[in-house]
Amino acid sequence: MDWEFIIKYAPMYVRAARLTLRIGGLGILLSIVVGFACSFVRYRRIPVLHSIAGMYIELARNTLLLIQLFFLYFGLPKIGLKLSAEACAVVGLCFLGGAYMAESFRSGMEAVEKSQAEAGLCLGLTAWQADHRRLPLRSAEGGDLDLRRGFPSVFHRVPAHLHACGPAGKTLLVRRERYVREDT
Repeated sequence: MDWEFIIKYAPMYVRAARLTLRIGGLGILLSIVVGFACSFVRYRRIPVLHSIAGMYIELARNTLLLIQLFFLYFGLPKIGLKLSAEACAVVGLCFLGGAYMAESFRSGMEAVEKSQAEAGLCLGLTAWQADHRRLPLRSAEGGDLDLRRGFPSVFHRVPAHLHACGPAGKTLLVRRERYVREDT
């Protein structure tokens, strides 16, 4: 094992890990906000916004993250909007992650039966509380509901997205940019 090599390049890997975590953290936080907003619009079936949110979710979920990143990094400058590589990565993660989270949150909102929400209203919960699932976390069989079962559906794709937007993805974008510049 070459310790000189490891010592020489360890700071670069630490910086790359920090960059990846920063991009991933921002992307995930923004994805949660976008996902919750879209899921709320879809769940409430707000007339025009319901269709727009549906088109966004279908577009985002049916295109590859790398294609979205290429569009952000190479396509937006063509119309005069230039973003840094980090900003493109965060926006790309937010765009794709928001769509996946919207579907996960919407399915979670629809998972509680209407009768349970009505029971919450009868017990004195407000419409907001009953609609947003602040119901007792006990199932009809008497066991506790395991909230951890919902997390894999939201976060199972995070490592793949981080890989695409981390330093390796940034390097790929920069290489593609040089290649495109050489050809034009």
